[in-house]
Amino acid sequence: MSYHLAIATPADLEQLEPLIQGYVQNHLSMAQWGGSLERLLQDYAAGYVQLMLVRCEGHGVGFGAWESSYDLHHCVRGAAVIDLYVQPQFRCRSLGNSPREMLRGMPTREMNYEN
Repeated sequence: MSYHLAIATPADLEQLEPLIQGYVQNHLSMAQWGGSLERLLQDYAAGYVQLMLVRCEGHGVGFGAWESSYDLHHCVRGAAVIDLYVQPQFRCRSLGNSPREMLRGMPTREMNYEN
């Protein structure tokens, strides 16, 4: 299997909607996502959240969301990870820590992973 991890574009956000729905149902015990694609598009365009899309064979299978931050004590950029999710059927497939590793290199990195 081939995985591709990259910063999400506004056009990618439609692929994120069902992933977010699965995430909140399976991990947050919510019946449905309390947000909306329209609101996410607005907030993403405003820079309130950063998003990564994990694709397998061209289909969205996971995502990462984070907020950029800055450590004034050490003068380094950083991030606070908000959510990290991979669909259950794509877990334990040697993707390993790739989403987490990619977040370390954000916002400029893109990764491909072959399994």
